[in-house]
Amino acid sequence: MKKLITSVQVVLLLLFMSYATMAQTTVSGKVTDADGGEPLVGVNIVIEGTVKGTVTKIDGTYSVKVSEVPAKLVFSMIGFTTQKMDVTATTTTLDVVMEELVMLGEEV
Repeated sequence: MKKLITSVQVVLLLLFMSYATMAQTTVSGKVTDADGGEPLVGVNIVIEGTVKGTVTKIDGTYSVKVSEVPAKLVFSMIGFTTQKMDVTATTTTLDVVMEELVMLGEEV
């Protein structure tokens, strides 16, 4: 009887671990500017509602693990309009084109 309980516990533990792994997804991609598609270095990427995130590398690429989906990734950089992009369980690649922020004279 004791072996049966231990086997059941092991199976439940394995099911729980596989579920936890499935709920997590890694999203990667490249962030470029709208004028010419140049890669942007130093773009902040944060999972909305958390402090988890990353920044783009010198070639504009990034990779971030999202533990709870659906979620939103927030892309921000000084001089560019902040963008929010949806992440689902099937999202693995997300390329983003950042638009320059246009300011009027009074706002400066």
